[in-house]
Amino acid sequence: MIFIDSKAKTLLCYMPIVICLLSLMSPIVQANHPSHSNKLSVLTEQWFPFNYKNADGDIVGSNTEAVHEIMTLSQLPYEIYIHNWKNALLQTQRDSNTLLFTIFKTPEREQKFHWLCPISTKITNSFYALSNRDISINSLEELKQYSVAITEESYPQHLLIESGFVVGENLQLVSTNDNSIERLLRKRVDIIVETENAINTELAEKSIARNTVKKVYSLDYDKQLDACMAINKNVNPETLKKLKQAHQQWLKRNPQISSK
Repeated sequence: MIFIDSKAKTLLCYMPIVICLLSLMSPIVQANHPSHSNKLSVLTEQWFPFNYKNADGDIVGSNTEAVHEIMTLSQLPYEIYIHNWKNALLQTQRDSNTLLFTIFKTPEREQKFHWLCPISTKITNSFYALSNRDISINSLEELKQYSVAITEESYPQHLLIESGFVVGENLQLVSTNDNSIERLLRKRVDIIVETENAINTELAEKSIARNTVKKVYSLDYDKQLDACMAINKNVNPETLKKLKQAHQQWLKRNPQISSK
């Protein structure tokens, strides 16, 4: 038999009350600590030279700089994070306090987000092959005879699928742009989709001569879309208003960038 003295009995009697009070105080304690719930998460992918993490671990790039300027004008707290493209896209659709760049505004995406367009001059997507390959392309139809690596859930992926390409046959999906160029260099695919600036930067980062690859085809101008920021549909209306106002201010300061 276990004997409990009177002091211990008294403490045991009050224990439920103490637990109850602590549970009631918990939200108050949390509320007095700084909350990150109001800080906007700005997501992007590793895509040279527009948005990428440099050797020092900083997220930089031409479009990153534009986003920093817009966010500063909005006076809203934010932080930029790097994810692979598919995860960044899904998180922006799911989380209300989330933005995404650099993203192309397509008909399929238009109703899924609020938009700030453009944040840069138009970005031309082109198709690249190894220079020692005898590949010449004059149309998307001719491109179908080759294997093409492309970032999953990217604009070019949907464009190619609409044009009759089939995933697993002549279309290979990768998680990052860097995966695409690795597959090309290892001859696991015939062609990749990139921009001129991106291919130049990626090859330089790997200390590979620029003439290792060649451009074999570019999308027509009418298939080139504005590079934008996308905002979750359920974002606070006041936050959205500040972002739109900041974007308009930024465009006035950068007249060379316009949607045409």
